[in-house]
Amino acid sequence: MRGYVSLVKSRTWVVAAALTMLAVSSVAPGEAALPGRNGPLAAFVELESRDGTHGTLEFFGGAPSAKWVECLESDDTGDEATPCPRNPAFAPGSARVAYEQGGRLVVGTLTQKKRRMLAKLTERDGDPTWTPDGERLVFAGRRSGKTGIYSVRTDGSDLRGPLATPGRAPTVSSRGQVAYVAGGSIHFLNLLSGATRKLARGEFPDWSPSGRTLIFQRRSATYLGPASKPGQVRLLSRRARRAVFSPDGKRIAFLRVARGHQTGRYADYSVFSADLNGRTRLLRRGGEVDTGSEFNSYQEIAWGGRRR
Repeated sequence: MRGYVSLVKSRTWVVAAALTMLAVSSVAPGEAALPGRNGPLAAFVELESRDGTHGTLEFFGGAPSAKWVECLESDDTGDEATPCPRNPAFAPGSARVAYEQGGRLVVGTLTQKKRRMLAKLTERDGDPTWTPDGERLVFAGRRSGKTGIYSVRTDGSDLRGPLATPGRAPTVSSRGQVAYVAGGSIHFLNLLSGATRKLARGEFPDWSPSGRTLIFQRRSATYLGPASKPGQVRLLSRRARRAVFSPDGKRIAFLRVARGHQTGRYADYSVFSADLNGRTRLLRRGGEVDTGSEFNSYQEIAWGGRRR
């Protein structure tokens, strides 16, 4: 569905009002578990060509830009596929990054380009996210065909869980609360008590830096809502997918099909960001590459930070 999707101007006031609300709630003083300065972004980018579907983990918006882990999802020449790095996540205020590759978790350091693949923890490990202290990963694991939420130290030791089942796509707030997806809805998990509760219908949640506000996707639109008031959510943007907060809480990054990209049945997603006034900026363009025989599409994104 490579269709052109544009920002509806009449909805700009909705974005501005919503972002103003989240900025007030996300930068409260004294809540610095997540970093205050914006760092690089990470995204998995998929490249379709005559030879098959390739991919890479790309870092941009910081110095230096880099590409990691070239992969091959499918190859018309008959070569064996190489698993791709998916669902990147930055540790709070550092250059460390985690992602999944071939059903296992990988932890690396962006500045030194060092990576370590953890031992297999469940039947399939994915969707990693970091705890506020940077000591553990919370992830989605699968046992006996059932997917649930697990926790492990970054060296692969001290596996705990399932903490909640079913569950996938976890994200941990600066307050240590986990949001995850189950049955088409966003749920909360208290890591200390084990208690869970439901917020709203949706997927792909991400916390504001204060841990008070959550953004998530419902169909092709992005919403946000206060964690303390389940069910009270508001529309952020009708055409924004996989949105994530900036570490300073003043912007969001998201995926959208860029202007003029209407090529076949696939969507060439580009990376945009929006500020408090609802103004958008193109960060990375997806779509036709060079001769027109190749097309790239940005998928999962993450926004890293730097400590003050």
